[in-house]
Amino acid sequence: MAYYYKNVMDDDDDTVLADILSMKISKESKCKSRTTKNHQQNDSRLFQNEIKQHQQQQQLQASFYQLHYLHQQQLKTMMKHNKNSNTNNNRRSTVNSLQLSPSSSGSSLHSKSSSLGRKIKRVFGVKYNERESREPVMPDSPNSSVSSRKTKYLTSSFALPPSPASSTISSKVSFNSVVTLHETFSANEYDRKCDNNVTSQKLTPEIALKIKEELNSFKLNDMHVHPQNWIIMLKFAQSIIDTVFGKKRPLEEITEEENVQKKQKTENVLHRVKVSNLPRVDYANMKKFLRAEGYTRFKKAPKWDYCFITLDNEQEALECVKKLNGYTYKKKELKAEYDPTAEVEYRERFNKNKKPQADPNDTRTSAEKLADQVTPLWRMDYEQQLVKKNRQGLKALTALKKKVSVLSNDKTKSQIGWALEPGMLPCEMLPTIGSPEINNYRTKCEFTIGTNLDGEPTVGFLLGLYRDGIIAVLEPDECLNVSDTAKQIAKSMSDYIKASDLPVYDRVEKKGCWRTIMAKTPSTGEVMILVQLSSADLSPERLDQEKANLIEFWEKKSPVSVTTLLLQVWNGSSNGFTDKAPVETLVGSGYVHEELLGLRFRLSASAFFQVNTAATEILYSKCAEWCNIDSSKKTTLLDLCCGTGTIGLTMAKSVDKVIGIEMVPEAIEDAKINAALNGVNNVTYYASKVENAMHHVRNERNQEVIAVLDPPRNGVHSSVINAVRENTQIDRLIYISCDAKQALDNFVSLCRPQSNKYRGVPFKPSRAVSIDLFPHTEHCELLVEFVRVKEDEEEEVEQKEGEKEVEQKEEIRVEEQTIIEKQVELEVKEVEESK
Repeated sequence: MAYYYKNVMDDDDDTVLADILSMKISKESKCKSRTTKNHQQNDSRLFQNEIKQHQQQQQLQASFYQLHYLHQQQLKTMMKHNKNSNTNNNRRSTVNSLQLSPSSSGSSLHSKSSSLGRKIKRVFGVKYNERESREPVMPDSPNSSVSSRKTKYLTSSFALPPSPASSTISSKVSFNSVVTLHETFSANEYDRKCDNNVTSQKLTPEIALKIKEELNSFKLNDMHVHPQNWIIMLKFAQSIIDTVFGKKRPLEEITEEENVQKKQKTENVLHRVKVSNLPRVDYANMKKFLRAEGYTRFKKAPKWDYCFITLDNEQEALECVKKLNGYTYKKKELKAEYDPTAEVEYRERFNKNKKPQADPNDTRTSAEKLADQVTPLWRMDYEQQLVKKNRQGLKALTALKKKVSVLSNDKTKSQIGWALEPGMLPCEMLPTIGSPEINNYRTKCEFTIGTNLDGEPTVGFLLGLYRDGIIAVLEPDECLNVSDTAKQIAKSMSDYIKASDLPVYDRVEKKGCWRTIMAKTPSTGEVMILVQLSSADLSPERLDQEKANLIEFWEKKSPVSVTTLLLQVWNGSSNGFTDKAPVETLVGSGYVHEELLGLRFRLSASAFFQVNTAATEILYSKCAEWCNIDSSKKTTLLDLCCGTGTIGLTMAKSVDKVIGIEMVPEAIEDAKINAALNGVNNVTYYASKVENAMHHVRNERNQEVIAVLDPPRNGVHSSVINAVRENTQIDRLIYISCDAKQALDNFVSLCRPQSNKYRGVPFKPSRAVSIDLFPHTEHCELLVEFVRVKEDEEEEVEQKEGEKEVEQKEEIRVEEQTIIEKQVELEVKEVEESK
């Protein structure tokens, strides 16, 4: 082993530790031919025996390395346990442990740099001392020294002989090294908990002496002459590992009573303690705290201010409550409650929302169930829908103010003074703006091809969620938000499939042909149809024939006039349209056009465009109004997450320049084509991440920069928010969110005080309004205007704080003066009474 250490220490430190941790010694070695071709056959058996012996030696070496590593981990855990035991005044006793380490002959390990020593200490929990005997030193205990803790220390050495085939087989590892066996006694107890089917044996002094005697009994010469002794040594090393770390018991030795006890332990009762009033963040420190207290089984979600600790029995749970209830952690007083829960009840509670069961009292028709799935607010009056959606916006703004206000301190409160003012809302919330069209407004629909409740091929919507096991499909005839043209397309496709000899795709069995169909029906009257099918069971000739049948049907037999017909062949397991398969154009150019605020936009199959054109015009008009563009200044509009460029192009005539940034290259190509289609020349697009392209804006000499951010439903990454904050040219940001709940983190990141992570002066909300683009559904667009916090505002906040402090001091002075005057009156009164 000394030779091994000496060789690997010349490599990088991390490589050394990786080799030690992996505990792998290559079982493959490069062998050189030790005989000529004439003697090769005669020596083949001898050569094979030498290779086998060499592999056995390597296994033995690996076993000792495994033993050394595992035991050091045991010692490290033991010392952590000792530290906790000393803190909690637990009982102390004696336990014996085994430790293998390199002897002084492996001095190259100790002569390595101090950085490696620190790594070894971190990995093994062992400190190598160069100045003394170069023997491993246990980590210091907080209450006792190393010398006082050790009561007995015996050392014996044995040497691993060289390989019998060392002269002929090349190997990185040499076996002529010395290993020292230490028998160490510690003053604190460490008991390893085992399952019912695992046996464990403490390493007593008798066992340690037996190990030492058996190791010394091996004769080095005999080992060299009789290689079978290597096998004995290998088995003995494995027995050491089994002795210290436990050996798996055969299943036949496990009694029925033990099985019953184990079952009762896991199924009868869960002994859980709920610990409340924990910090929502800083999980790592909380984890260290609980483990330091001796609790290793606990659960805490990132947004919880509580956690659950699982114990083995009721007594341990009650002791945990007694220990943690009222404990002060991070300046918070913890509250611990014992919550014994039946295992079956817990599992039912955990899984109750995973797959809802059919309600036997449900009297809804199939059409009503589908309406509740697609348009859940269809029973509600539209004015009530607007009130409900306005309430969603109010809830988001209230949460924004609450989250930012808790970030205040003496240094940062001047930047978030708006969040500390009285009231629930941080800014003005205007009444919700409704959609001009509340029925048949969708210009894009994706229909599932499947079977209805009677097993007939149908094109429409799933009656429920597929993850809940619902695969029945119903026609969209009663859906309020689907256009009449899209309904006719679904009916026509359903008739075509019924007449076809190809089956619909079964999502459960993953078999069939017809999968999905998409219909785009913009206000211009053009129609795009995209059909998706699986060709796994079709020959190339049959697929070509089906393409011809589709073309003939939609051009000649369908009542719908189709502008372009597309086909996607997808044999994957995922459902819905995908960007992993190409789209083939069967009829037309592959595009349709939509008109918005006097502009004309080209739409491809994958291009994003708002599905309610009339309400979208209101949304973009309101956005342009809030940008408050000053014609007397040179203004640049920064269109972030621009997509196909709709927002920037509709506002291009009001500004000097538009810069659009989008990370999807295909969307940027569509945006450039739309700009050319409308003759807009003051637009520049970058196919890049926002944070990477922001320097283009900084290089522009602008008097004013206004940013519009229209991200996906789940918001943007924090790096985008940082890029906006750090650009000092941006003083106003219009954020368009289609899901205020998911965008809340972005709102908070924009407004939180400056820090190492969030640089730049923060923003504050100025006004907000909800615009309904999706009547009869829960969704709504929230438009929020953020403005940069000014220095004079910070000074004003500081001035108000100073005035408030002066008023408080004056009140205190008046109260103290009043108390003094009362005391004087009492003293005068007492004197008069005494006279």
